[in-house]
Amino acid sequence: MNLITRHACAKLNLGLEVLKKRDDGFHDLSTIFQEIEWCDALTLRKAPQLTLECEASAIADEDNLALAAAKALADHLGIPPDAAIHLRKHVPMAAGLGGASSDAAHTLLGLVDLWQGPIAPSDLEQIAARLGSDVPFFLTGGTAHGTGTGTTLTSLPTPATAFVVIAPDIMIPNKTRELYRRLVPGDWSDGSTVRRQVARLQQGLPLDPTLCVNAFARALREIAPDVGHLHDAARANGIEDLHLSGAGPSHYVIEPDPERAVRIASSFTEILGGRGSVNLCRPVVRG
Repeated sequence: MNLITRHACAKLNLGLEVLKKRDDGFHDLSTIFQEIEWCDALTLRKAPQLTLECEASAIADEDNLALAAAKALADHLGIPPDAAIHLRKHVPMAAGLGGASSDAAHTLLGLVDLWQGPIAPSDLEQIAARLGSDVPFFLTGGTAHGTGTGTTLTSLPTPATAFVVIAPDIMIPNKTRELYRRLVPGDWSDGSTVRRQVARLQQGLPLDPTLCVNAFARALREIAPDVGHLHDAARANGIEDLHLSGAGPSHYVIEPDPERAVRIASSFTEILGGRGSVNLCRPVVRG
């Protein structure tokens, strides 16, 4: 097998609660990950050395998680990281959609096939967790409840709905670190809201938009006022339930009605005025 192609899909957080800071400096959280049909395209082939060609992205090679994933897997297998990686970016970067984490996970999965390296699933999960807290989710995708640092995963039924995903062009240096730094006691919670949403999915009930809370919402508005303007514009267009994904700045609307979803997407395209991306996405169903 000399050529592997993979679609590295984005995710939404259908609720995200921060519970506490751990002794290791990380945070315990409770979230629902939902893979969506907004994907980067990865091609991997055997080559004399490790290279990365990344379209539509200015990210430096040394900062690219796909390269880091290839090096980590090769190191674990005890082989040279001989592969050419071609990455076509469609998912916006640093947007709260997990694009880089998905690229890393699918690089791992693709190179396991390309190199035919024997590796236990638990070892692959450990490599993924070292690359980033979101990366293990993308090894399996679908819908999952994430606890601990987000790497302890329990599969869930996938909700039957569509999502209008809004990714405004708002760049925030050291975004996740800065948001964690700005959390105050009122932003922390016990995980019960996400657990209620988990219970709904397990019972086959539709998503409850009121349960899609996000611990970073207040702090994000504090450091990025344009996020507040996005909410104001949404309300002016009759859209009340606008939810934050990850550390943002991407937001989403849950809309089961296809015709209304198209109208909402059109409204946000007009609201952004070319200063971002709007995508109408279906959830990815696995298993």
